[in-house]
Amino acid sequence: MKKIIQLTIILFIGILTSCDNKSCDDVVCPQNQACKSGVCYCEDGLEGATCQDYSAEKYIGNYNISVSCQQGSNFGVSFGSIQADGSPLNELLFFNFLGLGQTAYAYIFTDQSGKGNYLRFPEQNLGASQIVGEGYFEEYNSYGKIRLEIQLTQNNQMSLCTYTYY
Repeated sequence: MKKIIQLTIILFIGILTSCDNKSCDDVVCPQNQACKSGVCYCEDGLEGATCQDYSAEKYIGNYNISVSCQQGSNFGVSFGSIQADGSPLNELLFFNFLGLGQTAYAYIFTDQSGKGNYLRFPEQNLGASQIVGEGYFEEYNSYGKIRLEIQLTQNNQMSLCTYTYY
């Protein structure tokens, strides 16, 4: 009985896995799109109805920054800038990140609605500090604002902070 249950579980997992793998086999996506689970999405870094717009363009600029920390201390940063060099297409560079005088990088991911509004900061060292986090672009008046949730470790002290670029 035990072997029958194990075989049934293995067979069920195999069917689920093969369905996911085959779901894009017959799907041909338009230019600048990729298939995931049988649906075409804009490639990361592109957005819009035809996936021809560069997501990075809406992020590039100079920003005022407000900080709110749940744990740890507030780091006195009030101004920063964001740029992109286009390689890779979905990478952004945050200059003077968190007022540390360092450049951090984040990747733009395109969601199901075709907008590149999600950012992910992989774990990275900024001098003697280490960061990891994520963020979102939000429409705000005629511009946008960016809300980042960052975990910063500096001098063995961890801070969990929300940074709003506006």
